[in-house]
Amino acid sequence: MCCSDICAKGHDRPFIITLVRVRYDNPPEAYINYFEWLSDGVPDTREIERSMRDAVAEYLATPEGKEYNKSIRYDFNWGDAIQEIPDSIWEKFNLRLLPFTKTAEICVNQDELLSNSV
Repeated sequence: MCCSDICAKGHDRPFIITLVRVRYDNPPEAYINYFEWLSDGVPDTREIERSMRDAVAEYLATPEGKEYNKSIRYDFNWGDAIQEIPDSIWEKFNLRLLPFTKTAEICVNQDELLSNSV
């Protein structure tokens, strides 16, 4: 379980989703994108992933998606999804791709006694 999975649970909107795309090369590389969940409530990760995959399937069924997929020899992957799927399709599935921003994730022990470390 990622720290971000724990941190987001139980909060009202906006609900931010961290998509970590891993390329298993040597060494592995990771790419991170952020989405906002547009529907009310806190979804579970299965619902989020299903929505993402449904958005991909919808895009690939469009004339533009078919043409793009053919142009890359049917090697459409998550990187292509981030670059090519229009906002209107993501939003149809309750997702808004957020603009790239530089971030840092800091994970701390919730129960760390800070008064003793001063």
